[in-house]
Amino acid sequence: MTIPAGRYPIFSDFDTDNVTFTGTTTIATGVVTGNVHFSNLPGPYGNDQTAATNGVLVGQLYYDGNGHVKVRVV
Repeated sequence: MTIPAGRYPIFSDFDTDNVTFTGTTTIATGVVTGNVHFSNLPGPYGNDQTAATNGVLVGQLYYDGNGHVKVRVV
């Protein structure tokens, strides 16, 4: 299932194993049970400063050496 760019209120669970977000997608709250795969998630970076040095923009997701997904805030 592909969800196009934009803001969409989603009030139910995804009933699929394959969900792809394309473009700019805003998610206010999300709860994940199971595994999530981001094919183009940059990293691993140890902190926001290292992520910034490697081109991660403020508000963009990246992952650290432990596999935790983070959002760059500074």
